[in-house]
Amino acid sequence: MIVRQRILRAGVMALAAIFVLTAGVAPAKAQAAADKSGYTVFDPASDDQLRAFCTDRPPKANLPCTVDAGHWQYESDLLNWTYVHGGGATVNTFLFTNPTVKLGLTNRVDLELNIAPVETVTMKSAAGKQSLTGVGDLFARVKVNLAGVEGGDFQAAIIP
Repeated sequence: MIVRQRILRAGVMALAAIFVLTAGVAPAKAQAAADKSGYTVFDPASDDQLRAFCTDRPPKANLPCTVDAGHWQYESDLLNWTYVHGGGATVNTFLFTNPTVKLGLTNRVDLELNIAPVETVTMKSAAGKQSLTGVGDLFARVKVNLAGVEGGDFQAAIIP
């Protein structure tokens, strides 16, 4: 069976890359090692204490970084296409956007919601062609950073 996956990505990451290429890279701020353990979704971390932006592209990858307490992060594709051919059948799956919205609950814990608002699956075989369109699955998860919440050489997290 031949399986090919082609993913077209754009959105926030593409815009960020264009901005960096055209505007140049701003010098990094030195962050003080402040104790941020007391911050929560109801008492957010201040803007001057935010960690560097970290995308882990759920559900494509899972990194141990979490969103700062009381802050939101949005990651999305514009279009995600998967092509599978085998056994005399071809299946094309299109996800029109596939956003993940994250909310920092504490300095070490964030809540993540992921859904494909429009999903189309088309199957072609000798028997004919079938196509289904609908809303994809909603995934809710909580990520807990166990070590290295502020970065460094070692980081670990769990997604229960």
